Amino acid sequence: MIVEDWAEIRRLHRSEEIPIKAIVRKLGVSRNAVRRALAADAPRRRVVPERPVGEFRPSPAAEGVHRGKRLRTSFARDGRRHAGASDGR
Repeated sequence: MIVEDWAEIRRLHRSEEIPIKAIVRKLGVSRNAVRRALAADAPRRRVVPERPVGEFRPSPAAEGVHRGKRLRTSFARDGRRHAGASDGR
């Protein structure tokens, strides 16, 4: 829930005395979300875990290597065709 929704829920319920059920219908949020917003002193903050900083290493798939073999980029390159494909001649 974003801060604006949290503030709107609290305003509607406390200032305009609108019941929780009506707020749920009006804003399209769950009843429990409205109850949590009314019970909380401040909006919930989303905690984003910090990513470790290290040396960038591209994945083997990005380099075109998979289990020691080069990945095929197309069937036409090695002479194979899949069903329904035209040979382009």
